[in-house]
Amino acid sequence: MAVLLPTFEVKIISSSDEVRYVQAISQITVNLSSEKPCDSAEVHVPATKKIEDLEFLKPGKEGSQIEIGFGYIGENAEKATVFVGVIDWISPDLPLVIKAEDAFTKAKRKYFTETYCKGGKRLYYSEIAQDVLSRAGLTDYCMPAAETDLDARPRSMEFKNQTVAQAMAKLSEEIQWVHFCIPGTERVYFGPDWPYLRRYLPISGPPISKVLLYRIGSGRERSNYEAGSKFSPSWGNIISAGSLKYRTDKPYSKAICNLVDREQQNKSVKGEYPETEKEYKTEKVKEGQEFSFTRIYSFDQGKKEAEDRAKELAKRKFHELNAAQYEGSFTTFGNPKLSHSHRFWLESAEHPSRNGYYEAKAVTFNYSPQGGFRTTVEVRKPPDELLPKE
Repeated sequence: MAVLLPTFEVKIISSSDEVRYVQAISQITVNLSSEKPCDSAEVHVPATKKIEDLEFLKPGKEGSQIEIGFGYIGENAEKATVFVGVIDWISPDLPLVIKAEDAFTKAKRKYFTETYCKGGKRLYYSEIAQDVLSRAGLTDYCMPAAETDLDARPRSMEFKNQTVAQAMAKLSEEIQWVHFCIPGTERVYFGPDWPYLRRYLPISGPPISKVLLYRIGSGRERSNYEAGSKFSPSWGNIISAGSLKYRTDKPYSKAICNLVDREQQNKSVKGEYPETEKEYKTEKVKEGQEFSFTRIYSFDQGKKEAEDRAKELAKRKFHELNAAQYEGSFTTFGNPKLSHSHRFWLESAEHPSRNGYYEAKAVTFNYSPQGGFRTTVEVRKPPDELLPKE
């Protein structure tokens, strides 16, 4: 069996297209998250020279592009780029620290004023987002209105001396969509949550068919693998699961869906679950914390159909919030192919009944000469309707 040694690559491209590589590091951390529009990275360089001698890294070089990749040296192992961004801070003193954010950082610096949907001209949220992102020089990846019934057209949308980042936050809040810079690119996804499971991502080609397996070992036996044999029942590829907890309680007693008409947003209906005494008995919950959310929907089929839809969405959300599931994060061996929003199979050697599909809500890569290459994965449970029917 080949021994794989972790490796890294940090490439810096200046505004004059000069390319330099950081030859030695003491620590690299890359944070990718589906819940934050901007990913970040931090590189520590064990510089022993004066800052002036490190011309391409000294303060004043902020704004240069940085690319970070990880991988392994060995059979069938390749490096993969996990982060592409812009340097926004370099420490003025030693030890040298470089901080960077992905391309969405440009959205934090660009201010604009605009009123959309003027003169009765209705635009979809995705169309507004396309124009907003272009003001910061960002390339959009918005779901075209013709391809999804989840888009909507607000009656008006006004931004006064706001940043592109603030405008995108407002758009996402109103339609309950998400937006983030697609890792390794300069394109911004704006659309419904769970984009990989909905097959909206990746941008080109079919969704990733292979599902990664992460397993919590029992630790009672020494993991043993021989050619042609099966893994020991205690085998696990998760290094640490101390922050991963299995929740069995039901923290919410009710989910409330406020459904708003996409054409006339002054019209709305409400759906609750559980609502009747029978439903409360079925779900075995008592009065307690409630969760309220808003969705936009077409009322074309009438008020009764919209009310039924609101009730169904409330029921789905209730079960999603109260599902028995793992919460928290685990640490495993470094995998540069894993990114946030990717689906994986999580299982336990001691509790096989808990096995199931999960999604990476956030991924953190840590690399150092002493600690090696590690990946920390924050998990979340996808809605049942988006899981494979197996």
